[in-house]
Amino acid sequence: MQEEELFRSHPLLSLIDDEIVGIPVLAQKLMLIQATMIGRCLPEIVRKINQKMESAVLELNKLPMVMASTAEALMSLMDIISSAKESLLRILVQGDFSEYPDEQKMHCTARLAEMLSQFSDNLQAQTQDATTKFLMDEIKILDECKCVGLPNFIPRSAFLAILSQHVDGIHTKPVEFIKKIWDYIEVVLSSVIMKQSENFPQIQSSIKRAARNLMSKMKEQSVNRVTEIVEMEKLTDYTCNPDYMKSWTEKTALQQNFITAVLDDFNEPEYFSLDGFG
Repeated sequence: MQEEELFRSHPLLSLIDDEIVGIPVLAQKLMLIQATMIGRCLPEIVRKINQKMESAVLELNKLPMVMASTAEALMSLMDIISSAKESLLRILVQGDFSEYPDEQKMHCTARLAEMLSQFSDNLQAQTQDATTKFLMDEIKILDECKCVGLPNFIPRSAFLAILSQHVDGIHTKPVEFIKKIWDYIEVVLSSVIMKQSENFPQIQSSIKRAARNLMSKMKEQSVNRVTEIVEMEKLTDYTCNPDYMKSWTEKTALQQNFITAVLDDFNEPEYFSLDGFG
């Protein structure tokens, strides 16, 4: 070949080692370079291919499933309901919001606690405002409830009138609070259902409508129950006021001592003294 003759006869090129000259040597060197580059780039190529495949599979799974029969549609619906139930259990009861880490409105236990605390503060504030004229109202009611009876005994009708008056002043607050709670739960339920049924857009509207109807019924039952409880408060003459309960407990604890003292019929009544009764 001409190249071999050139490298053999040329006064300068003939000095080059035969192992590094010629087209075959060049071809071998290029093959080694190509193999090195492929070995270096192949893992990254494989990684990108796998990443593209995973992305394509995820997109494929998001496509609506074809439900060819009523049984398949029913099974899909049951799966959605089961998944939604488990999700609601975690976020409403267990306080686990790992499904919605960045959506604060879905951190239900915290939001419900905030609403309950706010309701309590508002109720206390309104009660304190109402107590500014409490003594005046009490005196007025006592005057209107005068009757023939034992002295120093407050008529039961007066107590019920005062209690009813204060209950009337706050009776709308519990109803408003329970409505607010159900409105919030309805928003949460709607979000959960939309997420669990995102692969079934053809039935999302029906599921959402059914959930809204169920929530409306439950909300109405809760409002009626709370209203009934508030009305029941007007018919009772007990109290859970801590000061009253403390005094009542102390008097009750001394009841047996009082009975014993009376039965013993002390001969010196001027020395008869009993804490709370003397």
